[in-house]
Amino acid sequence: MATLTIKGLPKELHERLKFSAGQHHRSINKEAITLLGESLERTPAEGEALLKRAMDIRASLTGFRTGETALNKAKSSGRR
Repeated sequence: MATLTIKGLPKELHERLKFSAGQHHRSINKEAITLLGESLERTPAEGEALLKRAMDIRASLTGFRTGETALNKAKSSGRR
């Protein structure tokens, strides 16, 4: 098995990795290997398929268009 050393790992990223490892009952090393493996298993085709599906869903939502003005009005409704 090969060894990988990661230099310059930001403290915040290390803390997030440590937290995630704890949530999954794994060591930090095992969590890093798992996450790296999962990210490399994804293919661009999966991303393209997901984007196409999102665009198809958006196109099916006819009559549901909201602009910035309507969004701001909805966010501020009920506030004083």
